[in-house]
Amino acid sequence: MILQSIIGAMKSEKSIGRALCRLIKDDVISRDEVFISTKNGYITNDGDYPRVDVMEYMQKMFISTEIINPNEISSGYNVLNPNYIARCIDKSLANMHLKCIDLVYVHNAFESWFEDVSREEFMHMLSKVFEVYEEYRSRNKIKYYGMATWTCFRVHPDNREYISLEETVKLAEHVGGKQHGFRFIQLPYNLAYNEAIFLKNQDVGSIKNLTILEAAERLNIGVFTSIPLFQSRLLNARIPDYAGLTDQVEKLVQIIRSTPAVISPLIGQKKSEHVLQNIKIANIPPLSNLEYKKTIQTLFNSNT
Repeated sequence: MILQSIIGAMKSEKSIGRALCRLIKDDVISRDEVFISTKNGYITNDGDYPRVDVMEYMQKMFISTEIINPNEISSGYNVLNPNYIARCIDKSLANMHLKCIDLVYVHNAFESWFEDVSREEFMHMLSKVFEVYEEYRSRNKIKYYGMATWTCFRVHPDNREYISLEETVKLAEHVGGKQHGFRFIQLPYNLAYNEAIFLKNQDVGSIKNLTILEAAERLNIGVFTSIPLFQSRLLNARIPDYAGLTDQVEKLVQIIRSTPAVISPLIGQKKSEHVLQNIKIANIPPLSNLEYKKTIQTLFNSNT
């Protein structure tokens, strides 16, 4: 089972923590049956104190205590100061009552900083974040780390928001050696945002013009994808039936989960009926490679 904290103000982490404690205590699951990931980098407040807004919380907890300077908050409301990143991990561990988090992402980092710093400056800042992650790995506080992204891996190389996955892996190797913990990325992928399978924007060594999924596979980077339903906007889209599927959610999710090099799509859900609807797809085997190729042709009129 894969659980990811997605709701702001730490509410999701605390919900996960309460659920884990109860389920483990009742012998419903064991800790090693659950893969837990969370994100850090964005500024946040604490949902247990709803009258304290984000900027007041940041002022009291981080600026007045000189953990960060005000100018270390990007125009996109992101902080990469190593002290802040460390506090975020500590808080996540406490919120979820965990000794170790399986995967910690730095969240939309370049997307939040590209207006403020050069790519070279950003990569230096990112290396300091990776140093924190590696230090926490050495203490068995986290197992792996990664980047949860929005645009940087699905735009053209000449775009200001572009990042090379190979360069990012080399950065992790410089910080943590060949056994570094940078092993996962996350990016949007759905029938509208289909750059992951069509945009050839990555190079790995002498091999040019790879998609981000092809590059990730060569670099031993696992890929989780986000918003398979496009935040519900695809629920009313006209999608051809394929592989015997007629249910709209199943049609939207099956092609994503069957895409080579994708570990799993991450689906947000607020109600119990959403959970029941979304997990129905688990009873259906993923598409075979041949079925996948035929479905891509059906959905996109493509020969890829």
